[in-house]
Amino acid sequence: DQYNIEVDMTIDFSFKFWEDVDYMLQNEIIKHDEKAFYGMLKTLGLEKGKKFEPNDHERSLLEEAAKELHIEMKHDLVEFAPKIWPGKSNWTIPVPMSMMTTDATYVSSNWNDYVSRGATFYFYFAPPASLADSKSTTYIKGAKDSEGRVLNGQYDYQITIPAEVPARRFWSMLTYSNDTGAYVKGAPNVGIASNESGLKTNADGTVTLTWTSKITDNKPNCLYVRPGEDFFTLFRLYGPEKAFFDGTFNLPNIKRIK
Repeated sequence: DQYNIEVDMTIDFSFKFWEDVDYMLQNEIIKHDEKAFYGMLKTLGLEKGKKFEPNDHERSLLEEAAKELHIEMKHDLVEFAPKIWPGKSNWTIPVPMSMMTTDATYVSSNWNDYVSRGATFYFYFAPPASLADSKSTTYIKGAKDSEGRVLNGQYDYQITIPAEVPARRFWSMLTYSNDTGAYVKGAPNVGIASNESGLKTNADGTVTLTWTSKITDNKPNCLYVRPGEDFFTLFRLYGPEKAFFDGTFNLPNIKRIK
């Protein structure tokens, strides 16, 4: 029973990263289409049916590699996905384009895109059945502010959501940590949705949301971020409609405020 027990399922980018890899390698079924990965692991001393026993020097190299991988994943999280409304805002599709063009397989007739696949699965685990024209939900990622700066909990930010969002059911805004690819740890709320009873709407029907590390119970429409921690957001449209797909609708930038 996991009720009221915190379980941390995020990736540990230390030497434990390789211990976890070895555990999965020893216990999971070998997949034919992933044997290239297993071949690369073999060169690092990780092989099914054999004990993983790096010496002290090898251990230090592997630990440093895991730290570098973490830096690479955080960079790719911000930089890999293309803008959805170029010239209008810094919002992007949530994933690298090769996910879209290969229907989430990352395998084309000419290549296997291991790098983009890694960038995606650092934070994103459930692609819809149809990526090009999803009828159920659409995600939009925000990792930079209006000036192109990476979002960071040292500052406060705001966005005003237009009154007419082309979402038949509702829209939501969720916040995640770049360090883990998961929700912001310790946040009193991880997201805000348009169908929540406590949502405060402006007189013109728009909704202003604020990100801050100084959140209090009496601040409406606020999302918590950790001081000094880079973060990103996902804006979700549930039941996206024509105005989203034909480009009529676009989301304004997230702005840093004093």
